Amino acid sequence: MSEVFDIAILGAGVTGLRLTNRLLSQGAGDLRVALIGPVDARQQRISFWHEPSQGHDYDAAIDGRWSAWDFRHRGCMTTQQARRCEYVSLDALMLKQQFEKQLASRQCYRSEAMVRQVSQSSLNFNIASEAGTVVARQVIDTRTPYIPDNCLKQQFLGVEVEFSSPHGLKNPILMDFDITTIAAEAVNFIYVLPIGEQRLFVEATIFSYGCAAKADFYRAIDDWLDQHFAESILRNNRHEAEFATIPMGQVQPVEPSLVGCGVGGGATRASTGYAFKGAERQMQQLVLQAVSDRRLQHVEAYSRRARLMDRIFLEVTKTDIRVLPELFGAMANRLSGDDFANFLSDSGGWSPMIRTILAAPKWPFIKAAGRLLVPRR
Repeated sequence: MSEVFDIAILGAGVTGLRLTNRLLSQGAGDLRVALIGPVDARQQRISFWHEPSQGHDYDAAIDGRWSAWDFRHRGCMTTQQARRCEYVSLDALMLKQQFEKQLASRQCYRSEAMVRQVSQSSLNFNIASEAGTVVARQVIDTRTPYIPDNCLKQQFLGVEVEFSSPHGLKNPILMDFDITTIAAEAVNFIYVLPIGEQRLFVEATIFSYGCAAKADFYRAIDDWLDQHFAESILRNNRHEAEFATIPMGQVQPVEPSLVGCGVGGGATRASTGYAFKGAERQMQQLVLQAVSDRRLQHVEAYSRRARLMDRIFLEVTKTDIRVLPELFGAMANRLSGDDFANFLSDSGGWSPMIRTILAAPKWPFIKAAGRLLVPRR
């Protein structure tokens, strides 16, 4: 291929597709963009907090939005109510299909081939794939990174469950810690979204440095459903929606020398596993760099204060990961819905951060901060 593209995007998941469409929209047709990567046809659900507004590129894929959410810990249910933020959930497969259709109507080179190798000359990047070589002035890598064995992981299995009559849940349950243990030396919880009067998305999740078998997640989900619902209203047609692992610590990008965006570029918030808003921040800055014809540079997804808090969080998990239910339980009881959402999203400045520090169990985090901040001899 003789054409030299301004930017090549590697990876065609949600981040790669959104970034490509934004470059084409905000570049006013002046940018020559190539998107390289197989179609991502995985079932996928993405949830996060935002302040309601108009014109999001993901609005059509939202199938749930809530201003209140619940937690259960040691037999007590806590509800947080937000005034400004709302928790939304996306059908990410629908979103990916929507973006693919948009690209088909735009002037964009779209290759569904796997990238084999990226090399750099004095002026350009050469992206070798199964379909040939693409040449671009700049490259953004959104491909899934490698997860090291010593990285804290969020592993989960989600299923959609249908009921023969209304299930009665109004709010999402972000964390229910009163469940059948999935894995030892891990944080175990159930996450539930009411995505219809007779339909629930139920996810069994662990935070752990190891991994658990799929059967252990299914057992926790089945036990939770049996505990909370009469057998007569449960239908047998439960189907798996997603089984995946999200890194919550340092990852290894496929090609570390490239500018990254998304999970491989550090968009995952270590203390939560949420990545959508972090990737959005990266995209906004990368698009601004691109349309102003600047050399692309790495964009930090989170503030310095959030990155410091996450370092302390990860240090705590290395010594006693079992303290985390107490942390999230304290946050659920002592923070407002807006403060909780803003802390997890790294929004709202210092106020939600300070309130979270005051709410958290002190001693494990003071010791972890000391290990990080005091020089070791």
